[in-house]
Amino acid sequence: MVTPRFTYLVTSYRNPEQLYRLVARLRSLSPEAGVVVSHDRKSAPLDDGRLEPLRATWWPTPTPVSWGDGSYLLSILAAYRRLDPGPEQWVTTLSGQDYPLRPLAEYEAHLATSGANALLEETPDTPEEWNLRRRYVRRSHRVPAFAARGATGKLVRLVPGLTWAPMPHGLRPTIERPVLARPYRLRDVHRGNDLFAVDGTAVRALLTAPPRVLRHFVRTPTPSEGFAHTVLMNDPDIVVRPEMLHFARWQASAHPDDLGLDDLDEARASGRWFARKFTQDSPALDRLDELLDLP
Repeated sequence: MVTPRFTYLVTSYRNPEQLYRLVARLRSLSPEAGVVVSHDRKSAPLDDGRLEPLRATWWPTPTPVSWGDGSYLLSILAAYRRLDPGPEQWVTTLSGQDYPLRPLAEYEAHLATSGANALLEETPDTPEEWNLRRRYVRRSHRVPAFAARGATGKLVRLVPGLTWAPMPHGLRPTIERPVLARPYRLRDVHRGNDLFAVDGTAVRALLTAPPRVLRHFVRTPTPSEGFAHTVLMNDPDIVVRPEMLHFARWQASAHPDDLGLDDLDEARASGRWFARKFTQDSPALDRLDELLDLP
């Protein structure tokens, strides 16, 4: 069996019909690529009968995935470990709510000629960004159910150094505290979007990072946005190309807005390769299919 040079690792937890549509589009645009779905263990199993004809496979995550903690990061690393890509192979992580904006043949040629081991978002050195990076020098603890409501948050805010952090999606809040013994100084911490592309050399660097580094990050808030960026950008043997792969529109939410037909011109003009996020029945997906099928 020939090992694919390009693999798309798709994370999913709901809307299986939307996932199958994305997998079918990836396969049509890249007939020889590997397509693997990392599916949240707590969700209903996927249908092998829908994925096998597309030469795609799915793996359940090692543990249920919860937003904002270390479970998502650990699931991605587990998938990397199973893929075990060689130095010339590329793995691109997508979510089930993403969709290509441009032909994947162009994207894969871009990866092959990038001269890099990783394409990661580069965030600006602004006061707001440094405040976000500070999350990776803090420890995050999910509060027990009995303490999630009532006066607990008010009491926590009275303790110097502690932060009460509300969570979206009905998740229990977390309590954050500073960590003095940490593997990186704040100035060496990096952060960015956790949907990126890495080659086998970069994957190996992530999988062989010192255990204390991984232990530190999985207990910080939203570690998937900090671990890979910090490890790779501090590794002198890894070439990182600053590049954001996805077009997204953000308002005041912790998640990107749903994109529609009116957003497609801007998305395609952005130069990005993928866009997120779309609803399952968005007419924007039909329009993208039309555009991607054009000669």
